[in-house]
Amino acid sequence: MVVNKDGVNDRTNEYGEQLENRCRFLMHILDAVVEAIGIEIVGESIQRTFMISGGFNKELGIKAIAEDDTDLIAYAQFSLKPDLVRRFEIDAPLSAYNAATFYTHDPIVGYANYPFLDENSET
Repeated sequence: MVVNKDGVNDRTNEYGEQLENRCRFLMHILDAVVEAIGIEIVGESIQRTFMISGGFNKELGIKAIAEDDTDLIAYAQFSLKPDLVRRFEIDAPLSAYNAATFYTHDPIVGYANYPFLDENSET
């Protein structure tokens, strides 16, 4: 289940369109790291996906790792699920999100104030 995300980067500047442009940011980062700590201990691999994200729940994440599609799942909406680990431990559903509140300036309503599971929840 390898997911091709070529369509995600829709930039038309020096960081978009062709593969070599899309890799440019990574190369800038690698150059800076090499300059800071030396090439002897820096490495990168383009052989496979290291981390993938988007639309994963516990089961899909386990499946992607088990099928060797990735090494790590990024649960990008982690701030929506402040108790993600607990939910995974007890197989509780993930909380739904409201995308309309993601970028609001309201200090009360937003993506950082989703509720925790009830302390007594077992499932």
